[in-house]
Amino acid sequence: MHDQPQVALPSGEVVALEALAHWPQEKNAGVAPLVLTPLGEESGLIQALGE
Repeated sequence: MHDQPQVALPSGEVVALEALAHWPQEKNAGVAPLVLTPLGEESGLIQALGE
């Protein structure tokens, strides 16, 4: 899991935090959320991934 802050541009204040799931692969790279999310939906595991 990687945390991604959401920042209000006028103030620079962190207003939210989004947790991004990355599936680790070789060479310290990961499967991006744009790939992982559809796989979770297709496999029926998206709810478990969100938890």
